[in-house]
Amino acid sequence: MHNSPLKPHLYEYIIKLQNAKHRFLHEKPICELNISDDSLFKKLYSELKKYEIVPYSEGKSELSIKHFLESLYFFLDGINQIIQREFKIWLSIKNETLMQDYTKTGHKDSKSSNNGRKINPDEIEMVVSLLRPYYLPDYQTDIVYSLAGLMKNERIKPEAAMEIVDRLTENDEDNAQKLRILYRIYDENINWDEIKEIKSIWGSMENQGVEAEQIRVVKKELYRIIKAPKHDGMITGPMGSDTLTIINPFKKQILYETVNVRNNKDYSRTTIVVDAYPKELTVYESPLVEETRKFEIIFESNIAHRPFKIGPTILEDIIRYLKESGYVLSSKYINDVMPVVVNAYIRNGIANIKKEIESPGFFIDSKTGQLLAVKYDVKEVTIDDIKQGLEVLEEFADWFSSQKIKLATILKWGLISPFIFAKKQLGNWVEWPFLYGKAGSGKTTMGKMVLYLWGEPNNTNDIGGSSFNTEARIGDRLKQFTFPIVVNEPMGTFEKIGTVEMLKSAIERTNSRGRYEGRTYRNIPSFSPVILTSNRAIPDDDAMARRLLIIVFSYSERKSSEEKAAFEKKFQMDNP
Repeated sequence: MHNSPLKPHLYEYIIKLQNAKHRFLHEKPICELNISDDSLFKKLYSELKKYEIVPYSEGKSELSIKHFLESLYFFLDGINQIIQREFKIWLSIKNETLMQDYTKTGHKDSKSSNNGRKINPDEIEMVVSLLRPYYLPDYQTDIVYSLAGLMKNERIKPEAAMEIVDRLTENDEDNAQKLRILYRIYDENINWDEIKEIKSIWGSMENQGVEAEQIRVVKKELYRIIKAPKHDGMITGPMGSDTLTIINPFKKQILYETVNVRNNKDYSRTTIVVDAYPKELTVYESPLVEETRKFEIIFESNIAHRPFKIGPTILEDIIRYLKESGYVLSSKYINDVMPVVVNAYIRNGIANIKKEIESPGFFIDSKTGQLLAVKYDVKEVTIDDIKQGLEVLEEFADWFSSQKIKLATILKWGLISPFIFAKKQLGNWVEWPFLYGKAGSGKTTMGKMVLYLWGEPNNTNDIGGSSFNTEARIGDRLKQFTFPIVVNEPMGTFEKIGTVEMLKSAIERTNSRGRYEGRTYRNIPSFSPVILTSNRAIPDDDAMARRLLIIVFSYSERKSSEEKAAFEKKFQMDNP
């Protein structure tokens, strides 16, 4: 025992187990550790002094205290069984971490995802019988290394792999060391450079003088048992009679495969479409017919430092992001492959399905006819709350003494505004206020009062006309929530036929418009009602005027600079 040169504040130990060294760092000397209360280590405490504890400064990787103490416990239990016991305990300890990590596909509850492939006892016996004649003293280590690597690559469960190696090496004096080889091969942190010179099973058989035909027979039979099916651990989706989409979590890629098998030979061709794979997929299936199904995908890629998330959004946007970010290697197939990926995840029970409304607000449940509050905390109102609200309204009325009717009209509209979409669901609609007139006459202030009824003004609900002057921008604003929006100076919107027609539809209907995006017809919902404020009247359009609650503000209603300053000082409308 001595202080570690790598970490001076820690004590450093080593325990020798045959040719292996276990290193331990801890802030206390071993004699001060309270291990005697743990039933697993009671024997260790009294027997520790019998075994060599020496300094260790070779800079090897650190072991956890639990692993170190387990190693000592195994040693006390007998050198002939120590490595076997260590490996078995290691399997149980690592089962939820390391052993899942090397085989996992990242898919929760996936039928295709597990901790490796099982093989039955008869197959285990067959593997042992095939290799035993060639498991000769000079070739044992090579064969165990090669067999262990083969089983790991073919995703054989570690328990089954241990059983095979244990059976094959049961008569060896260093059986324990052979099992340690398997331990190292199945460790995800193994340095493959250390064993690159190890010969294969077939090379060992060739060096023994085994005939090529016999090697071929053994190889064929061994692969029949051990080799994983072609798409084992992967998810596939048919695209036709001879084409497949393949999600490969091991290479972290999405592939397009043209299937071509002739005379029992596979001539299939694969094309890498996306150099990333969906680790998690969430499907948002809103009960509202107005909302298009959306997707959220967490991707992993060998060319990305960390997982990245796209969505919730439509599939076309996900494809666009993958293209713009350089993950798409075949634009020819990407539009055909991604829908198959989504459907394969859903069909295999891998996708997380969220059948709920994502947009905040109030909606009518089409099944029950009940009004639903989504992502909005409906609180009980007390008498004191009502009194306080009435006092504020009276104070507002005093400041707008000459505009009480306009104020009352706008505030009453504001009170029902989050429920206007629900009314449209039931076949009714409500006009949108259009406040126009001289600057400084109170239009924008009254609009903000409505916003304060349901929250506070911000850059999502209090916007300028430049953010509301194209069909895409209007659609993007109206689909956020059912709460009201104030749009200041929207005259650019009224100068375009397309946006005017979209507003007409949005006021009366649950959708503002529908359009094709790629091959998908997408509805753009019209959740939010809008208050429009402007210094100018709308262009002459009777159909538009009939859908608006037009309120005119005259020159005589303008407030002086002093009145504006006093109002802001009292109510702080611009500083919530």
